[in-house]
Amino acid sequence: MGGRSRPRQAGAVVADPPAPHPLFGPLAAVCLLGGAGLLLAAPRLPPTWLWGAAGLLGLCLLARAWRWRWAGIALLGAALAAAQAQSALEAQLPPGLAGRTLWVEGRVLDLPRREPRRIRFDLQVDAGATQDPALRGRRLRLAWYLAPGERAPALAAGSRWRLPVRLQAPRGLRNPGGIDGEKHALIDRIAASGHVAAPALARPLAPATGVQAWRERMSARIGRAVAAPSARFVQALALGDTRGLGEADWARLRAAGLTHLVAISGF
Repeated sequence: MGGRSRPRQAGAVVADPPAPHPLFGPLAAVCLLGGAGLLLAAPRLPPTWLWGAAGLLGLCLLARAWRWRWAGIALLGAALAAAQAQSALEAQLPPGLAGRTLWVEGRVLDLPRREPRRIRFDLQVDAGATQDPALRGRRLRLAWYLAPGERAPALAAGSRWRLPVRLQAPRGLRNPGGIDGEKHALIDRIAASGHVAAPALARPLAPATGVQAWRERMSARIGRAVAAPSARFVQALALGDTRGLGEADWARLRAAGLTHLVAISGF
């Protein structure tokens, strides 16, 4: 009574807090990342049977040989990385479709980048039966080239289009110190790159909708409401719209140590 606690008896054993599960923790994370890193550092992707066997062996080590569990976790990391790499490679354009004019229907992703002679944009191909089976649901990186004096199309983020395109598998230059375009295409899950083959035949299917369409509208409003040259920085910080930033702007941001604000805050 009265809420008084009883004093601890001499010699009483106090139980230690439960230890973390040996499958989790910093060491397990290091083993998992180490296995994935070794796989990604290989000059070529191993055959499916080999990384599948590595994954099964990793599971067996976890289930049967507990003292070898760290090796099992590393093998599982390598198998998971190989499965992801295999999936990304299989999503690329088949060689038989390269260079052919194909009709695709899809939605414009992100914000199109408008240049003096072309518009660059990503297109998410619809999963409908009207598409070539190898392109359904894939992401394409396209360019719409403009003839001299031609008006730019109303290509807005979130709009749907039917386009004749000519595609090729992603590839890039291997110049020392340059950007590895093929690697970045794999990271972005780009199945193919190409251009609109006959712009006069392109047809809009639906107006712009969704979050990307909202971003483009808000960016345009900021451009009208905020005086230059501040508008492009507000667009980048508020919405992640970096289309207005040039090399000189990026150089100033790097010198001030502020590139992380543009890279993170807007998105």
